Amino acid sequence: MESAVIEGSGSRWLRRLARLRWLWIALALLASAGLFAFLAITQPPVFHDLSVYYTAATKALGHKTVYDVEGHYQFKYAPGVATLFGFALAPFPFERLSHVYYAVNLVLWLVLVQLCGRALFRLVRPGSAFSLGAAAALLLLFVVVCGVPLRDELKLGQLNVVPLGLLFVLYRGLDSPKRSRAAALWMGSALALAVSIKLYCVVAIPILLLRREWGVLLCATIAFFAINILGVAAWSGLPFALAEFSAWSRTLFASSSELLFSEYNVSLLGTVGKLSRPLAYACWAAVAIVFLLLLARFSRSRPALLQLPLVLGAIVLLNPLCWPYWSLFTFPAIFWLALRLSALSSTARVTLIAAAVPLAAIGCAQDYPFARAWATCLSSTAIFLFFSFFAFVSPGAPREAPR
Repeated sequence: MESAVIEGSGSRWLRRLARLRWLWIALALLASAGLFAFLAITQPPVFHDLSVYYTAATKALGHKTVYDVEGHYQFKYAPGVATLFGFALAPFPFERLSHVYYAVNLVLWLVLVQLCGRALFRLVRPGSAFSLGAAAALLLLFVVVCGVPLRDELKLGQLNVVPLGLLFVLYRGLDSPKRSRAAALWMGSALALAVSIKLYCVVAIPILLLRREWGVLLCATIAFFAINILGVAAWSGLPFALAEFSAWSRTLFASSSELLFSEYNVSLLGTVGKLSRPLAYACWAAVAIVFLLLLARFSRSRPALLQLPLVLGAIVLLNPLCWPYWSLFTFPAIFWLALRLSALSSTARVTLIAAAVPLAAIGCAQDYPFARAWATCLSSTAIFLFFSFFAFVSPGAPREAPR
């Protein structure tokens, strides 16, 4: 009888614990939604970037050049993207489209965060199930750390979630143990579309070279020109397509040099260059060397997915132009560090936890114009270096082989 009482009390304790687990999950979800709602209310959408896409979309459908605007809000994407925007955006009134676009963009970010979080969870803890509790905890971490840049991304109507999602698909494909014959085609097409939308995705190319993924690179090259020349030519004719491609190339170089040291550019070059341009070039070269050395040493011996946070961090630091909301790109590195925390030494755990508070404070300083550049640059650099050390260099770094 006594054992039955003990067994009954133990069952009640487990049931209470299970109910508390669901309570904590609900609280995490509510906290995530509440925090983001608060941030969104403080700065409602303005859709500056979406208006640029919409204007380019209407021009592309009307067989007009999309590269006739100068300044910060010029269209910087490849001509094939303008044609795609024409079919996807131009048929709808801007006012109605903007709110739907905001909602879809938010949903895509939540999906990407969960897919990336689950993939990293399984990489760090193979054999463990990615539970609803883990998903809620990662969502809360994402909103707490990246809530401000996510709000700004959505507020402006940016589209970074699409190229980042395409890069995630590409890197997952690189780790696939059994690839079909069509794998190189869809992986190359994903890279081509990502580069067409955001040129910073070329930073993903070195790993393909080091892994000798010649089929993927060939398909990516063919798909890139098919999207941006043949795709435009099919709608507006070949002479127009070639002229637009040439105009896009000129626009890229002109806009980069013009905006490099503007107050809105928070890249490593743009931020440090406001103090000293020689120092900025030296810092940029140092980070580039670290990035390339890590890829050269570990590109074939570690899973591609483990190198995705490294590549996204390098985009923020090495791209000549970088905007404050690009600190969103560091979220895979933050996820990985959080998941690995229990496996690190006590000294490493104390170091990371001690660094997390000022890093979070620095990240929140993005709301203040005078601190925007240094907030993004310092926090992104710290996260990049922490991830590089603990994922590849430290004695406790994971040793998994590619899958």
